[in-house]
Amino acid sequence: MILDLGPVQFLPTANTDGPLDVFQDFRKEEQKRSGAYSLRLSNDSKLLEKCNLVALILGLGDVVCVDFLTVHASGYKYLNRSIWI
Repeated sequence: MILDLGPVQFLPTANTDGPLDVFQDFRKEEQKRSGAYSLRLSNDSKLLEKCNLVALILGLGDVVCVDFLTVHASGYKYLNRSIWI
């Protein structure tokens, strides 16, 4: 189940100049997102070209500590609760 989510992806150098611009992405009704999940990075394709993507496959007991400005992504969250391993 956990491997189905894929690796956690980081762009560790993306925010070296401070917070990035974001916009709210209101998709079709069946894909509607709310809260922080509706926020998308502006110019994300340029950001991906500029920064090195780091993808970590975490194992049981692994911990990653990041600043709240660190750009990151993970697999689709299909549960209504946090995933504690």
